[in-house]
Amino acid sequence: MTDRHVKTVGVYVAWGATLIAALWLGGRWNEGKSDARPDGKKEMVEGGTEGRVECKYEHGERPVLSSRLRPGRASAAARLLREPFGQRNIADLIEEAEDDLRAGSGDSGRMLRALQRMHELDPNQISEALKRIGSRPANREQAMLMNAVFSRWAEIDGLSAIEYADRHLSEDLRRDAYRTILGKWTHSEPDAALEWYAQLSIEQESFVIETAKSPFIAGVFQGLAEENLQAAFRACADIPNASDKALAIRGIVNSIGSGAEALELVSQWPDESGRRLGRQFIVKEWSSYDPEAASRWVIENASTIESPQMLNESVSAWVLRDPNSAASWLGKLSGNPLADPATSTLAMGIVGRDPESAFAWASSISNSTMRRATLASVFEQWRIREPDTALNYVQNSDLTSEEIEELLR
Repeated sequence: MTDRHVKTVGVYVAWGATLIAALWLGGRWNEGKSDARPDGKKEMVEGGTEGRVECKYEHGERPVLSSRLRPGRASAAARLLREPFGQRNIADLIEEAEDDLRAGSGDSGRMLRALQRMHELDPNQISEALKRIGSRPANREQAMLMNAVFSRWAEIDGLSAIEYADRHLSEDLRRDAYRTILGKWTHSEPDAALEWYAQLSIEQESFVIETAKSPFIAGVFQGLAEENLQAAFRACADIPNASDKALAIRGIVNSIGSGAEALELVSQWPDESGRRLGRQFIVKEWSSYDPEAASRWVIENASTIESPQMLNESVSAWVLRDPNSAASWLGKLSGNPLADPATSTLAMGIVGRDPESAFAWASSISNSTMRRATLASVFEQWRIREPDTALNYVQNSDLTSEEIEELLR
């Protein structure tokens, strides 16, 4: 890969955004109560004994969904699968999709159905659909439908989608189209996207850098990693620009996921800086759903250089979810300087609810500079809410007279 490739090789995809919106608006599962049983099996209870529906499964297995969903509670996706719309007049489809989007905030199924209509267009319908959408009033519905169509086209033929955007769209619409196309095309055909980029004029290249640098770089490297992880590692190591390299690493990490297995894959990375940043990204993602496991991995496996920042990331997420559990676990690392940033984060995270404990945690930080900064921040926040209590506590604390005087200035 040349420097020219790397210069703008990233994942913000408009279709991704529309899918997120659609999933967010999905229907709900039935509202029965869930009773856990000692044998590891589970039963769903609906409105007393007569409506009881059992969903049994063994430990470690995925539960089987009941076939007795309440009327109207089936998800929007399920309704969509039961109601194929098949080949239809494009003008009618677009008009119906716009109507669905306008009503989408009040009807989740209609929003999902509108986007799915555009995503299931036949290839020979796409150009006509874009012309019709482009001729309609510029508004939210037009932008969402156009992005959905371009996402579909990028999966089929990204180069043709780009060429259409260059020929037919205004600059604003073209910017959105580029973000959508390059986000999707680079995942499915990274080599073709790179070849296209290598042949751009300086002006075209500048436009890509300005409008879609992040999705292009991250997308290309995600696609490369899915094809050949080691080749993606090698290509990423050759990137001279630090910010571009970070985007590339983010793309690679997106392809391998999070957790201990992903960290093991990244440990094979011969490039030290890439390996270190990749592990940070993975730990941060892992911490969003299992901060205790992520924190334990950091203490047991990370180097002394990586540990403070990575542990801080995991504990930050943990404090938001369960501060008592985070504090209990962090207490086992008392006196370990690697835990100082995480301890500071914990103190700052609980000061609003328990200022005395926050002050005690801040006092336990090993690094004198970090301890003083954290103590000062905790005390200032405490003094705003409870000035007399905070002042009395500090004056009678175990801090040195110099530290007390510094806080009270």
